[in-house]
Amino acid sequence: MIKRNDKVIIIAGDYRGKRGVVLNVLRKQHRVQIKHTGSIKKHVKKNIYKEHPQGGIINKPKSIHVSNITTIKNNTSVKE
Repeated sequence: MIKRNDKVIIIAGDYRGKRGVVLNVLRKQHRVQIKHTGSIKKHVKKNIYKEHPQGGIINKPKSIHVSNITTIKNNTSVKE
C-alpha cells in the first residue's frame, strides 16, 4: 500500500526512472501525485464563491497511475 511521504520510483511513462516523494494519494482513481514530476495547467472559470474569483490558469500537480510506480526501501525497489 502506498501512502503519503513514501519514496517511490516511476517505472513506466514519460517520467520513467525518476524518483520522488508521494504528495497525495487519490484512492478512488488509483492514482498518486509525486513531487517534481511536472504539472498540468487548468483553465478555471471565474466564480465568486470559490477559491478563484477572477478565474484564469492554475497549475496542478500531475497524477500517475499506481501501476506505474514502485516503492523504494533501503535503496532497493519493492513492487507491492
